[in-house]
Amino acid sequence: MDYSFFDSLIDGVFVIDQEKNIVYCNDAAATLAHSSVRRLTKSQSVKVYDVINVSQADYFVTKEGTNGQDSPAPVQEMDMMVLKDDSSLKVQLSIQPFQDPKGNPRWTVMIHDVTLEERLHTKYQGELEQKEDMIAELKDAREQLEQYSKNLEQMVEERTKQVKKANKMLQAIMNSLGQGFLVFDSTGMCGDIYTEACKEVLESTPKDQNIADVLGLKEGEKEQFQQWQTATFSQALPFDSMKELAPKEYHHSEADRFITLDYFPIFTEDDQLENVVLVATDKTVEHQAAIALEKEQEFVKMVTKLIRNKNQFSEFLGATKENIFAIQGILQKSSGDLDPDFLFRALHTLEGEAAAFHAWKIRQRSREFQTLLEPIRRDERPPSSEELSEMLESCGTLRSSYYEFIKDNQDIFDLVSLGDERKIELSAKDLLSFANSLTAAGVHHEIVEDFKAEFIFQDVPSLLHHYNDAVQQVAERQEKKVKPIMFENSGVRVLPEPYQKVVASLVHVFRNSVDHGIESPSERAAAGKDEFGHITVSSSFVEQGGQRRVHVVIRDDGKGIDIDKLRDKITGDKGPEFAAGLTDNQIMLSIFEAGFSSRDQVGEFSGRGVGMDAVKAAVEDLGGVVRVDSTLGKETIITIDLPDLSRETASIVAA
Repeated sequence: MDYSFFDSLIDGVFVIDQEKNIVYCNDAAATLAHSSVRRLTKSQSVKVYDVINVSQADYFVTKEGTNGQDSPAPVQEMDMMVLKDDSSLKVQLSIQPFQDPKGNPRWTVMIHDVTLEERLHTKYQGELEQKEDMIAELKDAREQLEQYSKNLEQMVEERTKQVKKANKMLQAIMNSLGQGFLVFDSTGMCGDIYTEACKEVLESTPKDQNIADVLGLKEGEKEQFQQWQTATFSQALPFDSMKELAPKEYHHSEADRFITLDYFPIFTEDDQLENVVLVATDKTVEHQAAIALEKEQEFVKMVTKLIRNKNQFSEFLGATKENIFAIQGILQKSSGDLDPDFLFRALHTLEGEAAAFHAWKIRQRSREFQTLLEPIRRDERPPSSEELSEMLESCGTLRSSYYEFIKDNQDIFDLVSLGDERKIELSAKDLLSFANSLTAAGVHHEIVEDFKAEFIFQDVPSLLHHYNDAVQQVAERQEKKVKPIMFENSGVRVLPEPYQKVVASLVHVFRNSVDHGIESPSERAAAGKDEFGHITVSSSFVEQGGQRRVHVVIRDDGKGIDIDKLRDKITGDKGPEFAAGLTDNQIMLSIFEAGFSSRDQVGEFSGRGVGMDAVKAAVEDLGGVVRVDSTLGKETIITIDLPDLSRETASIVAA
């Protein structure tokens, strides 16, 4: 059930279930509990009586209380203790039982903090008690009002005064909230009901203005909003569905301001939508705090990644610089024959690598560059001179983000090379040269090969272990559960240099395993699976045609690939005649085609149709082969077959 209509309330709201677990709480309730919405509702196993303790022991929010369980408990003033820090409050609390759409019993607990009000009341009560003359005058006034009420005309006049006073009070309360409230009708015109905060939050006085102008929409955006407005007031779909399509943010002239927009319906007695209430809330502080927290978390993860995977991190920095300058060179030399698919693959891989190593700025700039390139790639046309100029500027921004990342973290990079003991670092090239000198000196072949395997070659888990973070990152964003990658048959050791591009491209395989493959915990439970998804990597040497080859198999136990849906997608993209001529195996292999995506919309981790294309390109560049096998509802297996280039490449690297 959607409880978002409580989000904008100032009073704290908890929704609890039969066992008194917190199912939902708004920001105000989390603030009262000195906690966060995420912490209180993430697992839905936090008991309300473990968060707050009220003086009315018989109330349903206590461990044994039942008042309010079967019938509403009216508003009652009581003492409340926040158990996190034992702080005490004076509150007004009420309980309202109800059932959600599935018939599950639920209870709404509304809490209004009157601590400050009580203190002020006590203060003013003391002052009033000292002003006996004023009290006497008030008594006289009350007697006069009682006399006036006997006269109908006077009573009507007095009631009118009361209504006006109530309206003024309501307006004062709304203005004190600091949120922009306004009302607009089916024509888009704003009425005379609005709060003073609109002047600050929305930078205008809404009265008699069109809502599109109040929101500062551009011409194209105005047309789209008009279509939304027409569909919303015609009630083609439920309002809750339509409001998800409305603008969610107001772009303030002060770039660092973050203003969110929410919408609430006003219906007539015959359930016709009459007006829409727009609520604009300044969440700049919360937004900036969230960004700062995300940056801090990314920094911690980046440092951890650096410590655990120093060599891979170094290779990432070098490859990133090389790729950025390569992209810049292509753009500078371009004369209209730009290959957008190549650039898109390079940028998408760079984004994935940056995410895996928690290089936040580089990841953001890579994604922005892809968005700029998307229409050119989609329309299969050369870029205009203006677009080319914009891409060069975006590339410059990407390059600057790389140097800023190096500068911001230089102390950390310097620090990891320090230790309590003296250390000597040798490059792989120096070690390979030494191995070749051993061979030239007549050292037994097996001894030389053992030396290479021990000190120069790396096993497959060490090359891919850092993708555990990428897997968990996608799982966390999508509220899925995935165990750490399991590595089997990990004795395969290879020279890493020839396989760097393949290793970098595999970020798409691991992210897709979670994004497309692993189901949500509830879906897995319904299918009889462990709620935690499993991703397994196995590696082996295989003799084939007199040549030793490296086999890497990446398997997930997710929902597999639906061949019928994939065929329908290809039919929609390329026509029924094209799809009819393809076997199921060919249909399966279409996931590796440039520009193909099983998603209809671009998501955070997929939908651009370049991830698996990058894997195929990197594998085939080494003379390898990649294939996919899948069992619907059970698993998907990506098998990568590569030539063993360790021995052939070792002498070249050492030269």
